[in-house]
Formats: sequence, C-alpha cells, structure tokens
Amino acid sequence: MIFYGIIIFYIILSLFAWFFNLLRQRFMHRIKAIIPYGFLIYVLINFIFFENFFPQGNFESFSSRLLATESALLLFYCLQYFIYLIIEEKTTGIQVQPGFWITTGLSIYVAASFFIYLFYTYLTSAKRNFAMNIWDVHNIVFIILCIFIAKQFHQEYKLKSR
Repeated sequence: MIFYGIIIFYIILSLFAWFFNLLRQRFMHRIKAIIPYGFLIYVLINFIFFENFFPQGNFESFSSRLLATESALLLFYCLQYFIYLIIEEKTTGIQVQPGFWITTGLSIYVAASFFIYLFYTYLTSAKRNFAMNIWDVHNIVFIILCIFIAKQFHQEYKLKSR
C-alpha cells in the first residue's frame, strides 16, 4: 500500500510540474524542472532514514511527511504562477489566462490539504475522531479543485469553438 502511495504522489507532482512547464513561463523555469527529481530523492532519503517502507500498523501506511511536502511543492508552483502573472502585468482578463482556473483550484486544494497532511499523524494518536472527520474538509476542497478544472476545460472549449 505504501509503495502504491509513493508512486501516486510522484505521478501527481510530476503531472502538475509538467502542466506548469507547458504554460511556457520563463519565470524560475530551472527550479520548476528540478523539483520532481528533488522530490524523488527526498522520498528515498525519507524511507531510508526516517520512516518504515513497510507499514507496521494501521495508520503507519499514511506518510504525513511526504504528503505535506508534496502539498508545499505544489503550492510553490501555484504561487510562482501568480507571481509571474503579476510581474508580466497580465492582471487584466486574468480569468482567461492559460491555466488560471486549474492553478486557482489547485492552490485552494493544497493550501487546505497541507495542514491536514502535516498534522494527521499526530491527530490519529491524540484525537482520532477529529482526525477521521477532518477528511470531510479535504473532500470538499477536492471537489472545489475538480470544479475549477472543469471550468478551465469549459473555457478552453469555448475559446476553440469560436
């Protein structure tokens, strides 16, 4: 189960890294290209020195450290996108900028999920009911992310059909 989770984490980070590279923003482009490889090295170091690769208990198969790191890296990608828009003074008609709605939805999702991931291991031992109920917040922000992705697809469809 943990191996499957690691692969999924890396695929998600790589897909969004690829998405941000497709936007062709020359702002911090070298750092954006290096992040997925740095994350892979971080995963290896994490499981060699800090966490068990093979889980020992029910909640040990969830790596708060990896998920929180992935959320922080994705938030970095989102923030650099918005900084680029500000630097390039593309603030008029911002809703039609390529990737705006996906980046906005992803920003909301990772900003909320970061704290859930960061404190989940602690919460499972201290406040188990709260730890289970906090996933409702995660699910709601995930739905918001999906709505924003659908809005971006709809916008792109409308622009191409003109």
